[in-house]
Amino acid sequence: MKKNNIFVYRHWFVGIRKRFGLSKQVSLFTLTAIIGLWVAIGIGLSQLYRLAETESKTELENLTLAFAEEVNSSVNTIDLSLIGLRSHWIRDRNGYREIISRLQAHLQDEVSFQVSILDAKGRLVFSSADPNAKAIDLSDREHFKIHTQRQIDRLFISAPVLGRVSNQWSIQFTRSIYDIAGHFDGVIVISVAPAYFSRFYHRIKLGESAAVTLVRADGTIVARSPREGDGIGMGTRIANFQVQRSGPHLTGIYHRASEVDGIERLNAWRSLPKYELTVIVGKAEEVAFDRYREQYRVYILSGIGMTMLIIGIGYFVLASARQKASAMAALAESEARWNLALSGAEDGVWDWNIGAGTLQLSRRSKEILGVAEDVLPATPEALQKLVHPDDLMQVEQALVMHLRAKTHSYKVEHRVLAAEKGERWVLAKGMVVRRNENGEPVRMLGTYSDVTSRKQEDNAIKYRAEHDTLTGLPNRHLFADRLRQCLLRAKRENTCFSVIYFDLDKFKAVNDQMGHDAGDLLLKEVGRRVTECLRDSDTVARIGGDEFVVLLATINTEEHAATVAQSILEALLKPFIIQGCQVSVGASLGVATYPSHGNTEEVLLRCADQAMYQAKTAGRGRIRVHHNETSGAA
Repeated sequence: MKKNNIFVYRHWFVGIRKRFGLSKQVSLFTLTAIIGLWVAIGIGLSQLYRLAETESKTELENLTLAFAEEVNSSVNTIDLSLIGLRSHWIRDRNGYREIISRLQAHLQDEVSFQVSILDAKGRLVFSSADPNAKAIDLSDREHFKIHTQRQIDRLFISAPVLGRVSNQWSIQFTRSIYDIAGHFDGVIVISVAPAYFSRFYHRIKLGESAAVTLVRADGTIVARSPREGDGIGMGTRIANFQVQRSGPHLTGIYHRASEVDGIERLNAWRSLPKYELTVIVGKAEEVAFDRYREQYRVYILSGIGMTMLIIGIGYFVLASARQKASAMAALAESEARWNLALSGAEDGVWDWNIGAGTLQLSRRSKEILGVAEDVLPATPEALQKLVHPDDLMQVEQALVMHLRAKTHSYKVEHRVLAAEKGERWVLAKGMVVRRNENGEPVRMLGTYSDVTSRKQEDNAIKYRAEHDTLTGLPNRHLFADRLRQCLLRAKRENTCFSVIYFDLDKFKAVNDQMGHDAGDLLLKEVGRRVTECLRDSDTVARIGGDEFVVLLATINTEEHAATVAQSILEALLKPFIIQGCQVSVGASLGVATYPSHGNTEEVLLRCADQAMYQAKTAGRGRIRVHHNETSGAA
């Protein structure tokens, strides 16, 4: 078969040579160039296929990371709410429904939930969904049984269940309740609709056959989109799930047909070991490789066009052996430039002549970099003027590694100091296309992509996830992270820090008499005044309603924390001017210090909260420091 093909090609070229009067040398050159072109196209198609697969994997991994961070933040918020509501239940059950209503109103933009309390025998004693639903026996539920078997206070996340009160699918987030003597006294439950965790699906664009799934460690599907509304897939257990996520890694990629809808997908997963959950984002394989199929036709048509071009060049080229070799080298460079320009058609192209020390830019590259010149000097001084100082070392290291053939390609995201547009983020990619006989780089081609919008969107999403929308202060999630980091540093460096928990006195009267808009303005002003009392290293966060918590990152003595608390109290006792009216509120503050009052985040927050309620009990408008003799009970 091969001999027949060679025979056909030979006679084809002989016919062309006779018809157009091509010399034997030019015919040989033309044949070699066309074969080389189609070999290059074949290699390019193979690389394009791998590139499409790699880009799909990277996209899925990035989406999985974003989904994991969203789930982690949501579960952390729910867990902190569980701990706070449990504390309220143990301390004072009067007005408990009102407390839940306020928390639901505060978190309505983040999560919709219902709260239930089971006694030590599994009977329902409280439900925020139905005030009349009591004495229902839920002792057979998984989320009750697990706490009767556990000896530690730990969050448990159930498989989806159909509520006997609400008749809706929900996921149960539960913690044990203990009486004063430390005996098991029941379970507190926060019920969240599975659709809340699968809403991430509606913000991504992976095609109609994409799927977003939240799975427990035992392989049980907790939430899934699409089809989350009709409950399809809820509670389904993924076969061989442990095999897929075995090993020490927290993330991975696999191909598999879904047990729910049978669609073959490329899936990326990421484990959340703290909560024994795994998030999975899947893209149908036919969608994952759409780009390859679209570009395949472009490559073939371009190859045909280039073939005709080579034949045309061969017709007019009559040169010596040296001229032919030079022409072949120029053609190879032209093909490399053409392939790179094709893959980055919407990006800027750059051409670095390393020997001449010049960097040639396309029109789009000049727009992205904010320069007017077509050619720039490729010198360290020019690089320093172009690249942001904080990113310069990263760019230089990536460039040196590629020039020394330590990496397959050059790829780095960095900021540039564009003259008119200001600071911009770019993705720079490139590859050495020619080296001399000693292996030293001679020429390098690459592209610039403007990724400023994506960077700004990522930063905005992160800011909204970590800050209170009303006051702009850190929220529960960001405060919990800073408290955790502060605790780790204090244990490592043997230092002290304090937590100050406070809420406003008479705030409800302001809301009732002047309206919620006035209340919102007051909360903003409270945040501003407290911030002025703190150092840059300290944190004040709004964690709900009129409740705030302060983290003093480092203190020398407990008296130092009391002094700062006194400054905050004095600032809040001064009258506020709200909507032209003078308003006086005040506050009750509770102080807890590491390591005197606790050595975990939960204990310190609980001690500060108890000290605050002691201040309220003592008459409001004052400060209470937690006493060591009550730390154990706390």
